[in-house]
Amino acid sequence: MDLPVDLFRPDFQHGPIPYFYRSTSDLEKGLRHFIHRGMEHRQKILCLPPQAELQAQFDSPLLIRSMENLGLTDHQFEWIPDSVEWATTGPFDAGVLKEWFLSQQTTAVANGYAGIRVWLDLTRTLCTQTQIEPLLNWLETFSSQPIADVPLYCAYADNQIPPRTILQLLAAHRTLHFGNQLLINPYHGLTLSADSAPSAETVSRIISNLQGLISFTSNPRPEQPRPDAILRDAPYGIVTLGIDGSIRTANPKALTILGYTQETDLNSTLFIDLFSPEDRFEVSRVLSDPRSKSHTDLAVECKILRRDGISIPIELRVSQIELPEPDGAHLACYFHDITHHYEIEQALRASEQRYRFLVENQGEGVVMIDADGKIDYINAAGGNLLGGIPEFFIGQRITNFIPDSQMNHYRLQHGNRRKGVSTSFEIAVRSFDNIERDILVTATPRYSPGGNYNGTLAIFRDITERKQLEEKLRYQSTHDMMTGLFNRTYFDDAVELYDPLNALSTSIIIVDVDGLKEVNDQNGHKAGDLLIKKVAKILKASFRIDDVIARIGGDEFAILLHETDESQLRQAIIRLRRNLEEANANLPLEQQVSFSIGGATTSPTLDISQTLMLADMRMYRQKRRKKASHGSQLVE
Repeated sequence: MDLPVDLFRPDFQHGPIPYFYRSTSDLEKGLRHFIHRGMEHRQKILCLPPQAELQAQFDSPLLIRSMENLGLTDHQFEWIPDSVEWATTGPFDAGVLKEWFLSQQTTAVANGYAGIRVWLDLTRTLCTQTQIEPLLNWLETFSSQPIADVPLYCAYADNQIPPRTILQLLAAHRTLHFGNQLLINPYHGLTLSADSAPSAETVSRIISNLQGLISFTSNPRPEQPRPDAILRDAPYGIVTLGIDGSIRTANPKALTILGYTQETDLNSTLFIDLFSPEDRFEVSRVLSDPRSKSHTDLAVECKILRRDGISIPIELRVSQIELPEPDGAHLACYFHDITHHYEIEQALRASEQRYRFLVENQGEGVVMIDADGKIDYINAAGGNLLGGIPEFFIGQRITNFIPDSQMNHYRLQHGNRRKGVSTSFEIAVRSFDNIERDILVTATPRYSPGGNYNGTLAIFRDITERKQLEEKLRYQSTHDMMTGLFNRTYFDDAVELYDPLNALSTSIIIVDVDGLKEVNDQNGHKAGDLLIKKVAKILKASFRIDDVIARIGGDEFAILLHETDESQLRQAIIRLRRNLEEANANLPLEQQVSFSIGGATTSPTLDISQTLMLADMRMYRQKRRKKASHGSQLVE
């Protein structure tokens, strides 16, 4: 008789699975099998090693590198540090361990794994603990705890642990792993008296019995019937079907899952009738699949109806077995309740829907860009900002919407993402309708489950109006609104920035409008404003674009001329007076413009502040002369 290998798969085991080993080779085989199962089921793999030296050995190419060839990553496999509170050799605390399990399970699911898979080598703990009853009680009650669905292996080096402790462990486990094979434990429930002190020889005989059981399950004799204990004590539901599809036997766990109290309540019931109508076709397909005859692993997730009419999600697996009954060929159907996993999946889907709703409907743009700079996703707000619906942008390169003037800035920010740096920055983008907008971007790198960079998540919003307002305020803070020239603040800052060590000769011209007060008094302020604007126009036409022309008072102007010596200063004043004469040439006398001019140039003995004072003094000197000569313009 061939026992169905899948019947012993640890994926259906509720409760800790003990793994006994004697050598590093045995431990390596078990741990390799454990890790491989976790990779198959997309589980986060957590391992408490027996000692630091052994962890170092497993961190070598002996194990980990071979697992990497199968796709294992550092993110999926993790050693449990000794610093974890329950991992120390202090008193065992089941509450702390339970909280650790729940925390690790929640984190793993949040990171995209199906759950966790835990390997605890308890050899050190059992060799140092004098009271192991709290640990044994925790092992006994594991299947009734909220963490019962976590695949848990407890490893023991049986040649290092005291004999009495070995027997206590055997009594605590329904199933066990010995010789790298999962078995129904015939010593479960073994009672030890308080004063019993089993010898090493006793334990050796028990180990020999287990080895004999391994031989039986690995090479069963064809004529030997299947042990009823395997069906009775299995921690998952098992039913056998006749060739007509009716239920012949059901183990206690199957009765519990389905809400029945007696096996006879299910006898002759068609197994297919227990399933929800929407799942019957798929279940029927699995039951009739010819691959089951070759013991191929056939599985399906579906909903089965309990006796009270409530449907629960299960994982169903089917394999053909041969039993010594008249019907000959039968199917073994084994299943377990996955309500907990189903609820987790539903919660994840609901969470995904919530986040998708938030992302799709928020006012800020959201875009996901792959490692090559192509758009994977953009929400409606982001599409609107770029002038189109989201579908238009999928697959396009983000650089298609970056102006040439901003490309270096974009490359710098993109480089930050590849280095794993998140930043916030401002950049201009160009929309489908060729309109440039300023946006504020918060960008974060994205990584694959293997830890490789695979793009950027960016949240952005339109700040064009804010930038325009900032520019307007910046202009207003440095300019005179009437003339468009720089104001006193800007001129003073420019003088402050003058560096005599690095600058060539710099000149300053001071201009003061003649008769502005009389114009305001006689003709009103509008006429005075018009006079100021005429002066500003003449000044703009008289100096270079790099010269700083500023209105520094009501009727006073100043011009800062960089790299201008005394000779060039005289030429600039002559040019200014010529432009003044040309402006007055076609105007009646009462509309003509008049102003006084003074200029000076820096020198080794005259700093910029002294130069400004000298230019101002020369301007007033000319103004006094003009008044003394009744308005005639004197040239210095």
